[in-house]
Amino acid sequence: PPEVQELVDRQLERQQMNRERRAAENEQFQKVLMVAEKPSVAKMIAEHLSGGRFRTRKGQSRANQIFEFIKYFGPCKQRCKIMVTSVVGHIYGLNFEDGRVRDLAHLFSAKCKKVVEDTTKKLRIVEHLQELAAESDYLALWLDCDREGENIGFEVISLCNEFVSYDNVYRAKFSALTSQELVQAYDNLGRPDKYAAMSVDARQELDLKIGVAFSRLMTRAYLDQAKEKFRLKDQKVISFGPCQTPTLWFCVQRHKLIKEFRPEEYFTVDVRINVQGTSLDLTWADGENITNRDQLYQIEQAVRQCMNGQNAASIVSVSEETKTVNKPVGLNTVTLLKACSKGLGMSPTTAMSAAEHLYTSGYISYPRTETTAYAPSFDLIGALQEQADHPNWGRVVSYLLNSGRINPPDGGRDVGDHPPITPMRAAPRDEFSKGNEWKIYDYVTRHFIATLHDDMTYVERTAIIDIGGHRFSYKWHEVSDRGFMFAMPWRLTSLKLTIPDFRIPSLREGERVRIVDTRTNTEYTKPPDYLQESELIALMDQHGIGTDASIPQHIKNICDRHYVDVCGPMQEDGQRGQIIQMRKPFKKGGGPQQQQQPKPTSRHMVPRPFGLAFLACFEELDKELCDPKIRAYMEQQVTKIATGETDKNDVVESTLKLFHEKFN
Repeated sequence: PPEVQELVDRQLERQQMNRERRAAENEQFQKVLMVAEKPSVAKMIAEHLSGGRFRTRKGQSRANQIFEFIKYFGPCKQRCKIMVTSVVGHIYGLNFEDGRVRDLAHLFSAKCKKVVEDTTKKLRIVEHLQELAAESDYLALWLDCDREGENIGFEVISLCNEFVSYDNVYRAKFSALTSQELVQAYDNLGRPDKYAAMSVDARQELDLKIGVAFSRLMTRAYLDQAKEKFRLKDQKVISFGPCQTPTLWFCVQRHKLIKEFRPEEYFTVDVRINVQGTSLDLTWADGENITNRDQLYQIEQAVRQCMNGQNAASIVSVSEETKTVNKPVGLNTVTLLKACSKGLGMSPTTAMSAAEHLYTSGYISYPRTETTAYAPSFDLIGALQEQADHPNWGRVVSYLLNSGRINPPDGGRDVGDHPPITPMRAAPRDEFSKGNEWKIYDYVTRHFIATLHDDMTYVERTAIIDIGGHRFSYKWHEVSDRGFMFAMPWRLTSLKLTIPDFRIPSLREGERVRIVDTRTNTEYTKPPDYLQESELIALMDQHGIGTDASIPQHIKNICDRHYVDVCGPMQEDGQRGQIIQMRKPFKKGGGPQQQQQPKPTSRHMVPRPFGLAFLACFEELDKELCDPKIRAYMEQQVTKIATGETDKNDVVESTLKLFHEKFN
């Protein structure tokens, strides 16, 4: 029909005009290829740098669009045609050139090669980048600003160096996907850091060779017996990893403490007194626990004599002390992961995934950082003003802004990577479709507000009462200034303060008191609980096992490989808590919905018999293979590569030599 033909002709004419315009731009402008780490990040970069005025077109990759706009480009000193696209994580993985060896020890000296990742191959990322590089004069890397991002950057460079000179390669440094941050990064482009990229190459080679050699050794020797003994029908490999094994070691050490524990009897004597018509419950103040029955008998006799009027109980001292709870320092990755595990019931991988999505959506700053100190140039007031009208914490923020008492916390550590994790824009609860993302955004924002609030102060008052030569005490507290607790109210509960809901009478030294009741309790010491996931994260960070970026994956590995179960708190009878089931993705047309498991109060790492046997085997062979100090040493050497202090080949050779000797 004529109307349809007219529409078709108009569309063809528009396409022809676009082709002619693009050809004219190609003639007129030099081209800059900008590569981000994810498609969503590429789109945000294009939106903010172009002011929303960009065109899109398809390239070789069906998953990665190309965003085009004209803008002044500093290194070229003129307006250029900017083409923004992305990769999808690492382009290459590392593997052996030939991993089939008769003697497994030869794997330590085997040659490695980089192979294109399956996802990259499927999405034709290599062809996509090379096609764009062939028409580009400059390359600007917008990968995440950490060592992994730097390594991906050099993977991109290796694909484009045939077309773009290394002198024309630039690197953007940014910590948040906001307009101000991205424009500033665009105006201050730097150079790629080859040493940071080489440190990742070194870690990949070490983990591959050491992990594969020991894993194949264990698999050949023990897999069949392990499958039968531990009923692991689907187990295909017994996996050893230079990070994974020390991570398991921490869990097993706590398990050993629990198994070695023997309960010990102790006693408590509770005394209730009446002061001016008010009852107060006293606790014994001459030590922690009463373990000697003779001492218990003496205390009981003294209390009874005072109750019978044979002796007098009197107040010997009333003291008070002002105590301060310091506000938190800036939020880094490890603190966030610990809070998510302990307070929000999230695994580290779940928490990191949600935090990364918040970052790529522009809600929070980059979530992988070790820094806990705000830079002097950081706009604290601007970030606070963004939250002033929020329905949940707007009143606390408005108070801070109006009072003018905004002070960054003392202390904190500037590692020089990224600023602490902070909120980038205000968003109400209904803006988040996923509960985990709201929980993390809520925590990040409240933590940020708390760092700029006052310290919390309270008064601790203690009355010491003498009962027949034995001291008992009554302690109570009064909050002077809630300070940062207004933003983080759950922290007040964790202090376990005694704040009476009745008026405490005026207590005077020398005043006699009347004992109205006493009770003796027989108790038994309890074993420590299994290692909390948050404690494991802290231990890994403290001992240098993995990085803030890799800690979640190492914890996930020991769970996936059947070495550890994540359980709730220990039961009263000393048995491990209920296993926390991983939520399986919803399937369409599935069976009846399973009843949701109640949320546990904490997450604990309980070694399975398979994990205990695995670690016992290595401890018998060579304890150092499980010792966290060995992995910490490896991480220190890899860090020296990143700072340019040590040569990559020297670190790889010396470390492989160390493990090769242990292997033999």
